[in-house]
Formats: sequence, structure tokens, C-alpha cells
Amino acid sequence: MANEDLKTKIRVQTDFSEEAYANLCDIQRMSGCSTNTETIRCALGTLKWAAQEIRAGNRIFVEKNTEDGKKKMAEVIFHFIKAQP
Repeated sequence: MANEDLKTKIRVQTDFSEEAYANLCDIQRMSGCSTNTETIRCALGTLKWAAQEIRAGNRIFVEKNTEDGKKKMAEVIFHFIKAQP
């Protein structure tokens, strides 16, 4: 890594509860990320995208499989993201 690359990075240290760390590890395994740092970067990118969409007045949906093999649409609600005022 070049010296210029080191200057552009900011180190952030954080403490996790055991439950939060277990969640991070689960997300890392499910996503295929190779490190905790990569997992957090991906999670932040996903959250930023969701926040931008919601603040733009858009809604996010997931297509769910039902027990009878049909598809059902359900809106994903992020209660912690504030809509655009």
C-alpha cells in the first residue's frame, strides 16, 4: 500500500456487545465479505442507498415466497431512517 493510500484512511475503533458482534459475524458469513471492515463498508453502503431512496420519497419492497409457492410483495420499513422533511 502506498503512503498516499494510508493518508486517505481514517481509523475508527468501536466496541460491540457480544450480540452485535455475533450479528456482524453472521452478516460477514452471509454476504461473503472477507473481513469485518469489508462487512461494515458494505453494510454502510447498503444503508446509505436505502436512506437516499427513502428520503427521495421512494419505497423499498421485497418479493417473498409463500408456503404455497406464490410470490408476495412486502414493503421494507426502516423505522430509524428519517424521511425528507
